[in-house]
Amino acid sequence: MNNQASRNSVDDLSSCSVRRLCESIRVHQNLTRGSGVSSTPKLKRQSTKYRAEKTYPSTAADKQDNVKKNRYKDIVPFDHSRVKLSLIKSKHDTDYINASFIKGVFGSRAYIATQGPLPNTVLDFWRMLWEYNVQVVVMACREFEMGRG
Repeated sequence: MNNQASRNSVDDLSSCSVRRLCESIRVHQNLTRGSGVSSTPKLKRQSTKYRAEKTYPSTAADKQDNVKKNRYKDIVPFDHSRVKLSLIKSKHDTDYINASFIKGVFGSRAYIATQGPLPNTVLDFWRMLWEYNVQVVVMACREFEMGRG
C-alpha cells in the first residue's frame, strides 16, 4: 500500500472513531434527556469513593500548585492515567493538567478526556493538544454551565 492509500485508511479510521464517539454521546444524551437520569451524580459518588478509599491515588491533582487548575475539587485525574505535559518553558509551567487518557480500540491512550480550560489553564490545554498531536476536539457538554458561559 502506498503512503497516500495508507494515509486515507488512517483518516477513514479516525473519522469513523470520531463519528462513533459523537453518536455514543448523542445516544447517551437522548437516553438521559427528560428521564431525570444523569450519570454525573453517579460519577461524582464513584470518584469520591475512589479518592476516599485511595483505590486510585490522585496525588498530582492534590498538590498545592495544581489544585487551582481543577475546575471541580472532586473531579480530578488518577495518577495512573493522567496526561503529563512535557514542554516546560518557564518556572510556572508544570507537567499537570486535569486530563486523563481513555482506552479505545487502538490502545490504552486512544482518547483524552479533560475539563474545559479555565482562564489559568488555557495555555496548558493548548500545550497538551500540541504535545499529543490531538487532531480532533469534541466538546461533550453544554456551552453554558451553571448559568455561565
